[in-house]
Amino acid sequence: RIDGGLAITPYFAQILMKSKKFKENCIEIDNDSKPFVEEGRSVFCGHVVWCGKNIRIQSDVPVLYKNKVIAVGKAILSSEMMKEQRIGVAVKVRDSLKS
Repeated sequence: RIDGGLAITPYFAQILMKSKKFKENCIEIDNDSKPFVEEGRSVFCGHVVWCGKNIRIQSDVPVLYKNKVIAVGKAILSSEMMKEQRIGVAVKVRDSLKS
């Protein structure tokens, strides 16, 4: 990136998953939304099963399904907001394994 930051890909995120601290930057989704997220569609709050405490607005967020990274996106909401809300977009997916 131009600002010197690293852009996380699903493959790079899977490598980083070896660290227990890294999981606090991820969200886990339910079975219903998995096929849509793999196609590159956004993750909605109602489908977030678990979210790490380090998620901030506009941060890169790996999307997990059964502890496997299936996509990476940009957080629209913070982790606290994702837990409170049931409607609305939580993460806008940028890159997925199928795309």
